[in-house]
Amino acid sequence: MSDVDIGNILKKSFHMVFHDIGYIATYSVPLIGMLLTLLLMDFLWINPILITNPSAFDLSDFILAVGIYTLIVLILSILSSIAVAIKVDREKRGTHISASNALREAMSHILSAIGATIISGIVVAGPLLSGVILIFYGLISENFVLAGMGALIMVITIIPFIYALLRLSLYIPACALDNLSAIECLKKSWHVTKGNVILLFVTFLIISVIAIPFSLLNNVFPQYQIGSLLTTLIVGPISGVTITLIYRDLTGKTEEKPSDFTSTSFETEHNPF
Repeated sequence: MSDVDIGNILKKSFHMVFHDIGYIATYSVPLIGMLLTLLLMDFLWINPILITNPSAFDLSDFILAVGIYTLIVLILSILSSIAVAIKVDREKRGTHISASNALREAMSHILSAIGATIISGIVVAGPLLSGVILIFYGLISENFVLAGMGALIMVITIIPFIYALLRLSLYIPACALDNLSAIECLKKSWHVTKGNVILLFVTFLIISVIAIPFSLLNNVFPQYQIGSLLTTLIVGPISGVTITLIYRDLTGKTEEKPSDFTSTSFETEHNPF
């Protein structure tokens, strides 16, 4: 395990996010996209079918709706993650960049990041997902031997899945900061995370614990999903800033000027957008 001080990095992450609304502004993009997608799908597709011919709306329609929604939110979340990485790197190198400019720059890296996401998803989650599919199909068809095989595959692949997920977890900052292609940023993440799996595991565990109180709010106000809103706008930027700072430390990137994290270092813009 490296000499990266995760406690200090998390402290810096909180300071940066809560002293510059631009970080939160970048993560408003997937949130707005999520709401607009739900409204459009409800208005243009789901409601018309339910009103005119409710029996026509079957499981395949539901799966398609969920797939479209997930795809849009995923792409916008990747865009926000890239923008946060760019913003952190620029701040650490001594210049300030607004959320809108960071998002604009992020567009030039979006294809590489999406490609890396697809490749890592297939490589990392493929075996585990095959087990989930076998369990689902086995239960539906009442073929419990098949379901048992799926469960066995999941048990066998869960640890390699977590390991590979952690080794590839820094591909977004690799893509954004070093302008790498999909394959190259995955290779770079795998390289710089060597010997740092425990560090990354502890980091993501802490971030998950931070998200728990926000998630519990969904149970208190289920109709408003306040927990999901706060998780996206607060935990999302903190996570993005944290992994970018870790990547900078592991790759030996230096600052162009001292960063003492005073109130003048990251003062909020008059127009963060």
